[in-house]
Amino acid sequence: MVGTKTLPLVDSIKYLGVYIDHQFTWKSHINSVCKKIAPIIGILSKIRYLLTFSILRQLYFALIHPHILYCIEAWGSTYEIHAKPLITLQKRAVRVITFSPPQCHTEDLFKFIKILPFHKLYFSTVCLLVYNELSNMSSVKFGFQDCFSSHCYNTRNRNIMSQSHHRTNYFCQSVLNTGPKFYNLVPNKIKNSFSVFSFKSKLKHWLLNENLDVYSYIYPHRKLSS
Repeated sequence: MVGTKTLPLVDSIKYLGVYIDHQFTWKSHINSVCKKIAPIIGILSKIRYLLTFSILRQLYFALIHPHILYCIEAWGSTYEIHAKPLITLQKRAVRVITFSPPQCHTEDLFKFIKILPFHKLYFSTVCLLVYNELSNMSSVKFGFQDCFSSHCYNTRNRNIMSQSHHRTNYFCQSVLNTGPKFYNLVPNKIKNSFSVFSFKSKLKHWLLNENLDVYSYIYPHRKLSS
């Protein structure tokens, strides 16, 4: 209640283009993204015979990728069961672009067309968030700079970010948890990049060729199903 006005109870609310539900499952937002990209994938499947592979890939990044990428730092760590419809649609888009059969495995297809699968895209975006703060290129601070050891000794773990330990799933899903975890996995030669462009390019190449189960690092007690 605000003053004399009673506010209605709703399951979700849209704020800056993101649907936030009362249990923070992000199901409403993911369903919204799916409704936007499903028709686009359907159209691509019909017109792909008239277009080159290069144009199909450009259309993916122009019409599908922005919807998946938008604010993925906030909702990309949701449970697999909630993200599965979007993961399935992204795989379908990749099969359409590559003219692959519906049941074809997509791991090699993602590598071939150089598109990051959903969870690796989330990993990349979170790592970029950390890199920008550590490089003083971000006006938004999450405290990542305070996660390093303050001593001056050249020990093995000096460049490893410390991680907070909490039991709640809300913290597991937060970038305060996934940021240090993910960034510690990135090779030093990538973290030492001198520009954002170089960091993003090297990180993407590494992720495409790395057999990385991102989901197991978000929820160590659960495993991503095949």
